[in-house]
Amino acid sequence: MHHTRKGAQNFKDHLVLTKKYGGMVRLWRGPLFPIIAIYGAEEAKAILSHSHPKATSYRWVDNWLGDGLLTATTLGGLWKRKRRMITPAFHFNILKRYVPVFGEHAELLVEKWTKEAEQNNIVNIVNDITTSALDIIGMCAFGYNFNALETGKDQHPYVKAIYSCTDRVYDRAFRPWLYPNSTFNRSAIGKEYLYSCKVIHDFATSVIVERRALWATEEGRAELESRKKLDFVDILLTSTDENGNELTDQEIRDECNTFIFEGHDTTSAALGWTLYLISTHPEVEEKVLAEIKEVIGDKRFPEYEDMSKLQYLGYCIKEGLRLYPSVPTIARSMLEDTNVNGHIIPKGADVYVHPFVIHRQEENWENPEEFIPERHTAENSKGRHAFAFVPFSAGPRNCIGQNFATNEEKCVLAMILRKIKMRPVEGHPVEMIPAIICRAEQGIQMHFELRE
Repeated sequence: MHHTRKGAQNFKDHLVLTKKYGGMVRLWRGPLFPIIAIYGAEEAKAILSHSHPKATSYRWVDNWLGDGLLTATTLGGLWKRKRRMITPAFHFNILKRYVPVFGEHAELLVEKWTKEAEQNNIVNIVNDITTSALDIIGMCAFGYNFNALETGKDQHPYVKAIYSCTDRVYDRAFRPWLYPNSTFNRSAIGKEYLYSCKVIHDFATSVIVERRALWATEEGRAELESRKKLDFVDILLTSTDENGNELTDQEIRDECNTFIFEGHDTTSAALGWTLYLISTHPEVEEKVLAEIKEVIGDKRFPEYEDMSKLQYLGYCIKEGLRLYPSVPTIARSMLEDTNVNGHIIPKGADVYVHPFVIHRQEENWENPEEFIPERHTAENSKGRHAFAFVPFSAGPRNCIGQNFATNEEKCVLAMILRKIKMRPVEGHPVEMIPAIICRAEQGIQMHFELRE
């Protein structure tokens, strides 16, 4: 497969290929690694509706995320047991408790940006959004404040290690000679990756051990239960499967690390792109502002009940995810020979589903390159292929944190937009980088103005 690090080139290549060859194409990554690229909604349905495990490249994050929900290869008893035990953590009663965390951290971000606006500074919004999202997820997962927005992403060892792991996995993807663990683990990239994994595990384990000890004493339990919000660790520590078995410390660690990895980078990417798109479409911005004013008014921050009322903002988030899906590629490994449109994909083959391309197919999206939030109203979505929009994947392995992410994005965006007006810096290129997460290669530079 032709890989390039030149901005959006890689994604554009896929768009050219689908125009030429349709919804499914075989590509080569080096001479030995055939992969099947999926570009069409119908083809995506054939792959994602079945319980195929994640592709072999997901094994590269094994040392980091262990056998968490994202990477668990088998969809047998183990995966089902975990999914069932973790699902309560995303029940709306629990999601309600997270909303004040979103609000408090959005407030800190707005304060920081208010100062930048007063000084007429140009700001790369991606950095602050990412550290803020990390602070939010740290609080929701561990009840721990990384304070990354204030101190930066290199100060806290856990935070620094997450960025190192993401970068090293990406580096590996472009070096086929590092695919075997035997060569990777001996390389400089591999050694840095394994060291960062150890930092991540030690931190997560210390939080879990400390919390388990608290749950074990009466005073500790009383203190934890009196808190308004239980975090992810607490929910996992107190959940049992149908046989009354608890999750082990290692299982909890893997899920917390997965939650933090999955839940901050994807969310911050979506927030950055949505702000960029709204700020470059004044007529959309006007409608969004009117809705925010009506729903939140002068409240310090939105309440859980406001989330469903921020409907138009929801359409903007969806349209941002259509154009710039946070996870631009979803990989699966075929459990058995699979027939897709009369072609047999052999057992063991790696298949890459590309939401970035699926979301731009003209049979489902008129003028696909344009930002039109109204596409996502119930009326306009009627009759559209169910797999034409898959930013959270689909089928049995869809994203368990979808509502969590959407609520966080609505809360943070509403609080930013009602206070701060943004305009992109002219001439600054906003190009997508082909990576694990859909980011802007040179960031997104903005001028800020305070709203009256």
